[in-house]
Amino acid sequence: MQTIIESRSLLSKYIIDDGVAVEIGQKEIRVGNPDSLDYIIADLNLENAALIEGIESVPDDWDVNKYTYDVSRSASDQWKLNPEYIGA
Repeated sequence: MQTIIESRSLLSKYIIDDGVAVEIGQKEIRVGNPDSLDYIIADLNLENAALIEGIESVPDDWDVNKYTYDVSRSASDQWKLNPEYIGA
C-alpha cells in the first residue's frame, strides 16, 4: 500500500493500492495512469506532501486525518491515532 501524507502534520490523507501510479508535482498530485487519471489532488503538492510506499498494513479503521504516519518510528509504531480526529 501507499499513503500520501501532509508533510508538516504527518496526517495520512490518502491510501492507494500498490501499482497505482502517483506523481507529486509542483502544483498538484496526479493519481492513476497518466493517459487516464483516476483523480487529481489539487490541495497537495511537492511543497506540502509526501508519498510513502511499501506500507505493509493499514489500520482497519483508517480514515482521512484519523492517523499520522511517521517513517522515523519503528515499523510497529509508524501509525499513530490523531488525538484531534473527530469522526463523521
